Amino acid sequence: MGDKQITPGPWLVKELLPPAGEPEQFRHVILWDDEKRSLKRRVDDHKGRFTEADARLIAAAPDLVYALQLMLGNLEDAYYMSARQRDEIARNAIKKATGL
Repeated sequence: MGDKQITPGPWLVKELLPPAGEPEQFRHVILWDDEKRSLKRRVDDHKGRFTEADARLIAAAPDLVYALQLMLGNLEDAYYMSARQRDEIARNAIKKATGL
């Protein structure tokens, strides 16, 4: 992945009331802490709204990256965890992404 970093998680999905005239399915936004860990920010597409499935997948991105890094042994944390613990982190990330 090189030296590029992602915005650290957790990222959260928030459901909003749909604006008048907007399709009802596009009412989810993604929130995360800013650098000062004090404010929530919102991922913006053209209006900052996503379907629930897209929002879940985007919000799970940091968890999925972390789980993959653990599975590949690319983090120091991996050496202190059992395979079962790493599997549980991966399962939770998939559950967050899929809602299943």
